[in-house]
Amino acid sequence: MPIVVSALAVIGISTADIIAMGWIDSVNLAAGSLGLRYYQPLYFFALGITLPVGALIAQALGADDDRQIRRALRQGLLIGFIIGIASAPIMLAGPTILVWLGQDPQLAAMTSEFLFWSAIGLPFNFIFFVLRQYVVAHQKPCHKSSLRSVGCFSMLLAITCSSMALAHSRQWVLPGLPFRPPLHGC
Repeated sequence: MPIVVSALAVIGISTADIIAMGWIDSVNLAAGSLGLRYYQPLYFFALGITLPVGALIAQALGADDDRQIRRALRQGLLIGFIIGIASAPIMLAGPTILVWLGQDPQLAAMTSEFLFWSAIGLPFNFIFFVLRQYVVAHQKPCHKSSLRSVGCFSMLLAITCSSMALAHSRQWVLPGLPFRPPLHGC
């Protein structure tokens, strides 16, 4: 259930981000979407590589093998960090690669700041994937509860609505995004 909640929360926040970019103008929406779509293959690649850590840790927990738990966690953290460091140059070269792939040079240039900050965050993001799998492996299966479902839905609704309200107020700081909110008309 926590994985479902976190995945839906990410979708809600991404939806609010897209709405906020669309409120600025269509060019910023296009640049933001382009930068995000360039980032996503690396994100999903690392997610796919680090997901087996949870299964390895769960297997070691079932076998009561503490040594294997530590080994799987340590190797997962190392792999996540290495993938993050190796992916950073690909992110930094993003505007150039996007132009090579036929994208508008002006839009590709607008993605550079987002891709720069994303490159810095990649190793930490991928380490988080591994740590999340470690926590998930230690959880016990739970029975479904209507109260839990209502609570999760309420939390997702609150996250999405607060993200949209914050974006609508135009009183936010968005470091690393490929656009800047207009200062006039606020």
